[in-house]
Amino acid sequence: MRYNEHYLILNNCIAMTIAQEFIKKLQEATGKEPLPKKFWEDYSDHERSPTFQDVLSQYAEYCKTLSQSQKDWFSKVFWDQVKAYGTPIIEAREDGQSEVYFLFPRAKLSESVDNPGAKKELYLQGDFHGYGSTLKDTQELTQLPRTDIMWRSNTMPRDALVTYYYVQLEPKYGNKKATDFYGDVAYQPPSFFPVKQSEIPADKPPAKTQEELQVADALFNGSWYGLALMSSLDDIANAKDGVVYLSEDPKAYYVKGMQQQATLPQDIDLTNLEEKLENVEFKQTVLAITSKAGHTRPNSVLIDEFSNYHKIYDSKSSFFRVDPDKDLSDLGLPVENTDLGTFFSDLRNKARVSLVSKDDKILDYPVNPEDLSKFSRSIHVFAPPGDADLDQAVIIHDGNYYLLGNTAERMKQLLSENTAVIFIAPEDGIEAEAKAKGVEFSATDALEGMGTRTVDLKYRVDEYAGFIHNELLPELVKRGIKIPDDPDKRVLVGSSLSGTASIYMGMSHPEWFGKVVAQSPSIDNRIKIEEIMNAGKKQPSPEIFLSCGTLECPAHAKNLNLPFAEELAEYLNVELHSYPHGHQMEGWSPQLVEEALPALGLSLQAKGSLKPADVATSKSTDSAEMTESFEKSRVKSSEQVISQQSDEELLASRQTTQQYKAAIKQINDDSTPAADSAKEQQDDDESSFTP
Repeated sequence: MRYNEHYLILNNCIAMTIAQEFIKKLQEATGKEPLPKKFWEDYSDHERSPTFQDVLSQYAEYCKTLSQSQKDWFSKVFWDQVKAYGTPIIEAREDGQSEVYFLFPRAKLSESVDNPGAKKELYLQGDFHGYGSTLKDTQELTQLPRTDIMWRSNTMPRDALVTYYYVQLEPKYGNKKATDFYGDVAYQPPSFFPVKQSEIPADKPPAKTQEELQVADALFNGSWYGLALMSSLDDIANAKDGVVYLSEDPKAYYVKGMQQQATLPQDIDLTNLEEKLENVEFKQTVLAITSKAGHTRPNSVLIDEFSNYHKIYDSKSSFFRVDPDKDLSDLGLPVENTDLGTFFSDLRNKARVSLVSKDDKILDYPVNPEDLSKFSRSIHVFAPPGDADLDQAVIIHDGNYYLLGNTAERMKQLLSENTAVIFIAPEDGIEAEAKAKGVEFSATDALEGMGTRTVDLKYRVDEYAGFIHNELLPELVKRGIKIPDDPDKRVLVGSSLSGTASIYMGMSHPEWFGKVVAQSPSIDNRIKIEEIMNAGKKQPSPEIFLSCGTLECPAHAKNLNLPFAEELAEYLNVELHSYPHGHQMEGWSPQLVEEALPALGLSLQAKGSLKPADVATSKSTDSAEMTESFEKSRVKSSEQVISQQSDEELLASRQTTQQYKAAIKQINDDSTPAADSAKEQQDDDESSFTP
């Protein structure tokens, strides 16, 4: 079948595959000066619809005879097209999966110090490829011969949600497992209980020192700095760590510890500087300048500047849906370039009340948000006005992350309005409080940014549970927010560390908390669960919704959450709900509202509901069964809606332009009653934020 037979006319427009679009653009740029030879001139004789792999192969072949200046010119055409589409490039396959192409400009790589004249090596980090390892067969991007393109492709399940970023490292760090960098922290034991085994397994690697862990953390998580305006400093003595201050006139920067400002290159564009502070590409440009001058630490982490979505709470990480026919906007995530200060300020205005705590006592929220660092926790409560008795209360740990997943907005759309939703988040002051109370952090928890979360969720979980029940909830009642006394109407919610802590608090105090949602519980504080086991409690007292991502396993993310969740499910005698994603809020937030809370019997809105997420459920299973389940996960795509089309149309529907995808999305929207009712419900509730 020739390529032109794969065009499909829809609404009077011609749809082309991404590969065909690339070919078209590259052909338009050639056949004239400075490249008189036409790109892929015999393209029409191709026996099948070309893939993006074919485009790359032909691109490398075309570059064989080009001069360096011609290559540079042609490279710009290619990367402009990549930027127009966004990365990664995703193609639907006939077997229900997708082929995903990761692309990175080789010119952006730093020169190797250990191997002069060569570039550093480039590795993917993320849910599908793994964290904290540098395996060449599964993580390394290699150079497309004779080009400026670093690339690799992977076949992925089409219903997966994937997070990724890049690290550039010296060759000496190449082809190493996570245990080589993190030691026993990355080791999978034969069983997760008991936590401290009487006999050390022969294959268990030794523990790393705190200094070694800090080196590994710098390699894989980078040395990150924020950007700020120089005018925000009234005195350079007040400069903060981890911030590069910029001025437009004169073009200069300042980092804490410098004797004076340093000049920036005159060719750097600083117009509309305030708007550029959160721009990913601009930030990388500035940090390349400051690190070269020795004023900021060299950064091994590289951001994918062509990505369609960067996480607003983790700017180094990109995120995408593997299904090319589904849009990220369907997940209801915040706009990517949202200013965090504005985001939380808007939420405070919508909350019924915002509070803080210090030494486990409740205080009013500070007038100046910058004073938050003086307190141990921030608390945002969404509840209806008035002092009527409430039907239910949902208490969410790691509250700021859930808020960034638009969880409050999701609650508003689905739960009964007679609900209190309480978001609790640790603040910087909690570490000092913990140390004053005698907490000694482990080597891993002493790493930058780790200690804040571990205080309530690992070291002082009992005190934290007591704070919620004895201090926070009574204070809310005093303020007219009548939290129900019935434990079955109180739900604890947490993910990762807070998922494990939620199970422990619910099982320790079923008289306080009758229901628990634990999403991707962490092994790091599992000793708390062991305390319950040793106390002889074989059955969970609260009702537990346990879930985990199918990518959270040694085969993919190189972490242990999935095998741990399987073991937990067996011990707790509960069902394990598995979803096609990694350790990420983009998966947890939709599933919390659309799956977990309804499954626990919470009171919902009288009309409509959000469309449920794709989910496979299973009891504790072995790795082979989980892999098979992962491969066979349901795919709710536009193919199901247009299943009566001919085979040729169905093929074309998998290979669409953005315009064609928009048309298919409209077909889906028009044919889904749940979507209609959710839209009506959203319109009805537009003027009120009450969950």
